[in-house]
Amino acid sequence: MKLFNLVLALTFSAVMAMPAQAQYGPDGLPNVAGITDVIVSDVTSYVAALKAGSEAFRTLGANSAFFCQAVSGGVPGEGYVLSVADNLEASLASVEVQLSDPGFQDFVATLAPYRELTGTRTARVLRPPSGSPSDTWATREFYVRTDDIPGYMAMLEELERAARSNGLQDFSIIVQQEIASGDTSEMLLVTASSSTLAAVGAVGDALMTESWALEIAMAAQAQRQLLRDRFYKCESVYRAS
Repeated sequence: MKLFNLVLALTFSAVMAMPAQAQYGPDGLPNVAGITDVIVSDVTSYVAALKAGSEAFRTLGANSAFFCQAVSGGVPGEGYVLSVADNLEASLASVEVQLSDPGFQDFVATLAPYRELTGTRTARVLRPPSGSPSDTWATREFYVRTDDIPGYMAMLEELERAARSNGLQDFSIIVQQEIASGDTSEMLLVTASSSTLAAVGAVGDALMTESWALEIAMAAQAQRQLLRDRFYKCESVYRAS
C-alpha cells in the first residue's frame, strides 16, 4: 500500500456512537444534512436549474444547499445535492414538504431532464467546516470506521491545526454521521475540504512528504477501516440570508 493510502487509513477513520463536536442549531441540537444522490447528464444546466429554483430550499427550511460532482471514484455524472436544516425534526419535516408542496414539485420537474435519482441519505453534522463559506470548493471524502473515537477526534483536530500552521490555510475537515441511510448508517462521512482540487492535492502531497503530517499519522496506532474514497468539486446553490 502506498504511504498516502496508509496515512489516510490511519488518519481519516471512525464510526461514532455520540458526537464529540457538533454544529448546533438555535435549539442546541446538531444540524442535519439531507442528501440526494444523483447521476447528472448535464452538470452546467443542472446547477443552473438548482440556482434558478433556489427559493425551493427556503420552502424546505434549509439553511444552505450545495451540489458536489464526483471527479474521481464515481461513475460519470455522479454527485449529490446536500441541504442543511437546524435539526432532525426540521429535516424530516422538509420531506413532508417535498411530497406535498406543488411549488416544490414544480421545481423538481425542472431538474428531471438533467438527472437520475439514485438514493437519499440523512446525516448529523458532527464537525462543521471552519472558516468563511465560499461559492466553490473541492473535497476528498471518506466513509470510515474505528473503535477509538476520542483518539480519532483529537487526531483530526491536530491534523487540521497542523495543516493550517504549515501554509494550508483553507484546509478544513468536516465530519457527518449518517443515520437511517441503509448500509451507510452509523458510518462517518469525513470530508477534507480546500478551495480547489489542486489545493486538496497539496494536502495529499503533504501527507506523503512533510514531517509534520507524517508524525501525526504515526500517532494513529489502532487499526481502522477505510471504506470509500472520492474527490469532488462542489458549488453553493442556496444560502439563507
